[in-house]
Amino acid sequence: PGVEPFTAQEWGWSIRDGYFGDMVMQSLRHGGLLSVDDISVTPFTPQEWWWALRDGYLPEMLSQFSKNGGLTAVADASLDDTFISPFTPEEWQMAVKDGYVSDMISHYMRHGGL
Repeated sequence: PGVEPFTAQEWGWSIRDGYFGDMVMQSLRHGGLLSVDDISVTPFTPQEWWWALRDGYLPEMLSQFSKNGGLTAVADASLDDTFISPFTPEEWQMAVKDGYVSDMISHYMRHGGL
């Protein structure tokens, strides 16, 4: 199993709820929380938070942050209710041909696919 670093929110909870000492020891021994599964989570960067605020998907990002602590490396329906399907080359060709490529690019930039 891997090790997941503690988030700032988890540090705050440990101070509030009285287990800060245990959390420090866990962090010193293992570098974070020992994972029970092989799913890797990447914390969101400040730039990604800014993009979410600017582009209107901050509620979805907050949902992912509260569920998983960041971006999960594995697309698994059990982790999230939504599954993103990337656009196919044929869909891109139809968008160019039929004149809605700008809408498709906008959707792709916000959601990564359908």
